[in-house]
Amino acid sequence: MDQHQSNAPYHSGGSAPPSGAAANIGMKMATQGATTAFKKQFGKVKTMAEEGSMTFRVAAFLGGIFMVITSILDCLDGLLHLSVIHVMIMSYVIIFALMICILEGKGFLPSMIVDHLQEQMHDNAKFLRFVWGRGVLYFFAGSLQFSVMSFFNMISGGFMMALGGLSIMVGRSTARKLSAIFKSMPDETSLRATFYTYAGEDGMMGLEEFRKMSENAGFELQPNELVAAFSTIDKSQDERLSYDEFKVWWFSIRTDQHHACGINST
Repeated sequence: MDQHQSNAPYHSGGSAPPSGAAANIGMKMATQGATTAFKKQFGKVKTMAEEGSMTFRVAAFLGGIFMVITSILDCLDGLLHLSVIHVMIMSYVIIFALMICILEGKGFLPSMIVDHLQEQMHDNAKFLRFVWGRGVLYFFAGSLQFSVMSFFNMISGGFMMALGGLSIMVGRSTARKLSAIFKSMPDETSLRATFYTYAGEDGMMGLEEFRKMSENAGFELQPNELVAAFSTIDKSQDERLSYDEFKVWWFSIRTDQHHACGINST
């Protein structure tokens, strides 16, 4: 009897494993299921956020390219008709359109050129670091081109005005939510505790962890807002937040809350 019981677990038709082994197997299966579900949800949120961000950037970049083409053609037309004012307006539009292409050109233009020019533009016009600031530029450039009142200029200018208006709304909405998140961490002790509560095993916070932190603070961010808010803090643009980056953002708002709550490019 004892011999049969000791050999039973090793026979295909034997009795079930002891309760301790069954519990371990059940725990392992539950852990694997939870991990799979988490990865699936993380991938869904990350993809949705990245696609939203990329769609916006592509729209702005292509809009800038279209502005450059239509403005150059219109500028040549102005030269042929000796219209000085027309040429001047189109020249300004070309300059603004080139700025838009540079601001949204990461991934589309050579990085050795774009990175340097973006840094120069950000240093000399800090509002261009933020989505709402870029929106102001897009809207102004679009309205300037739209004022020419020719067919292609109205299409191109109207598109950039719409994109600029959307950028301003998303940027300001996210800025208010980021400001509220900042207020939920009144001191550096709570800042550190909040960060490491949601940080991963590597001590870094990804997009999904940042979303959870925002939601638990009582602020649900839309996909574009989530990317905009995350990229504001992620200065290294490596899609991972370190505590130092998080602290720099927090101190920057503490120093100048109105300025630092702007939203960076997506």
